[in-house]
Amino acid sequence: MLRKNNYLVIMTFVVLYFSGVPHCLGNGLCADTEATLDCLQDNFDSLYSSNYSLFWNILRDAGTRALGCETTAKTASFLTLTHIHSSNAEFNEYLHEIVEELTTKNPKCFFDSLTTLNQDTVRDVIALIRIPLFAKTHNIENIFLKNRDKERYKLIMDVYFRVKETHLPARDCPHNVALFLKDPNHKNYLSLQDNLPQHSDVCWLELKHNTGNLAKLYEHAKHGNEWAVRILIKHTSDLDGGELENAYRALGESLDVEPIILLREFAEQRMTENAFSQIVIMLPLSFVDDKKGILLALKARKGRIVSVKDAKFNRQKELAVKAISSQIRWILKEWP
Repeated sequence: MLRKNNYLVIMTFVVLYFSGVPHCLGNGLCADTEATLDCLQDNFDSLYSSNYSLFWNILRDAGTRALGCETTAKTASFLTLTHIHSSNAEFNEYLHEIVEELTTKNPKCFFDSLTTLNQDTVRDVIALIRIPLFAKTHNIENIFLKNRDKERYKLIMDVYFRVKETHLPARDCPHNVALFLKDPNHKNYLSLQDNLPQHSDVCWLELKHNTGNLAKLYEHAKHGNEWAVRILIKHTSDLDGGELENAYRALGESLDVEPIILLREFAEQRMTENAFSQIVIMLPLSFVDDKKGILLALKARKGRIVSVKDAKFNRQKELAVKAISSQIRWILKEWP
């Protein structure tokens, strides 16, 4: 009987190991020899939520190796992360940072690595760098222009410059807007863009002239979705009256969830200082006539902004804190 039980235990382990179940036995998910980029990709959400420090150890190690271009294979492996269309702002920012730095500082390694990847992955990588967060768009475009005539990079250049067989079809705005509002990720955000370098939103009117669509866009922005936030910021000048106020409130509420998104948009000069100062003090309509609630909400928001540790946003943080503090003083003085 003992031998039979031992056999069953061993066979159960073998079946679990080879059946595709995540390797959670032993020291945990992606532990020890399983602490690889492949394991991170296969278990992205689970690893991020269950072992945040291991997630970032694996990711940062892979990013360092990609930038160092130890081998084309390691750099290419990192670039496959662009397949992950996540709403995780922290991950997206790091992915942008590494891929943009690789593109601008070591273009040969970047292009050589891309040549080893399939066409779908190349499209994902190109989609990411066409709307950079850190590098200047014209710097990236110049790098592609300098390498455009190199035969070995032809397929990459075809994707970037949207020529011949890789040219994108005409935009189907109602469909693309519905897709974005259902799942507002980077890929669906790009579906709202045209093919011009300035990336105007060709589907903006489909959003603007449909109050239901605008309401959904506001909701995504309130919950800290960076792509919804970016669309609103780009088009606040095209809104007025109640819709402009609604947009400002939604953007203000994003600070209570992911403050770094709005700070970064302001740092990238995508809004004026005056607009930023107004947005940071905008609260939900539910706080009307609730002096105590307004003060508590503003103080909590200020705390969230101060908690952002990235030093490159210090100026934006100072302006936000100044605007909120000024509003608090005004309320205490003028509101009986």
